[in-house]
Amino acid sequence: MDAPASGANRPEPVPQSFIGGVAVSPDGARLFAVHVLGLMVSMVDLHTGHVLRSVELPAEPYTCVVSPDGSTLFVSLWGGAKVLLFDAKTLDARGEIVVGEHPNSMVLTKDGKRLFVACANTNAVWAIDVDGRRAVEQIAMSLYPNAPAGSTPNSASLSPDEKRLLVANADNNTVAVVNVEKAGRSQVEGFIPTGWYPTGAMFNRDGSRIFVLSGKGLSSSPNPRGNQPGLTGADGQYIGAMLQGPSPSSARRNPRRWRP
Repeated sequence: MDAPASGANRPEPVPQSFIGGVAVSPDGARLFAVHVLGLMVSMVDLHTGHVLRSVELPAEPYTCVVSPDGSTLFVSLWGGAKVLLFDAKTLDARGEIVVGEHPNSMVLTKDGKRLFVACANTNAVWAIDVDGRRAVEQIAMSLYPNAPAGSTPNSASLSPDEKRLLVANADNNTVAVVNVEKAGRSQVEGFIPTGWYPTGAMFNRDGSRIFVLSGKGLSSSPNPRGNQPGLTGADGQYIGAMLQGPSPSSARRNPRRWRP
């Protein structure tokens, strides 16, 4: 990679513009990044380090993905219940797709025709027909029919053969295994119990194992000295200080065996 070129085109860092999801174009030439509270998406030239363009968004974004052919950028609009489409070469707007509340993680099939969107404030993953630009399925993530919202699906990924979808359900402490082989007829095959608040799940390259990240560790713990955040000498006694979620490296050391 070339050294970043000099210039004043990089925006000054400000407290509200932290970066959320990022994506790289298939040719490795451009990086896309969403500014979660800055309500913006930026396109960066990876050879020069220059910010080529930044576009304001109507609500808070969560992440972004690029189509396999490198033509389209999809941005999940967490604060707007939509997925926005942009030209991946220019960042010109190319439309939107309505989904459930708080869309977050997204995954595209290799042919770019199906987009799965986890919607955290619902009990569903929305399956999108990209060509038709519409949702064709809402795949239920609840543990029983007609359950109130509370599963909090927050991660979606496909198996190498694209026959199964993994969905991390943070507030159910489960990972759902969904058969998505037949478009429009997806079926949840079961739920894998996990640690506390799973925030990621994915297959390994040959599809034989599943890796799970538990955002808050293995389980909750008591507060034996009471709820006293900030009290001197009470370190480790406040629940907010006892979250011990694993890093990706620890997840690799402790994979779950998957048997299709």
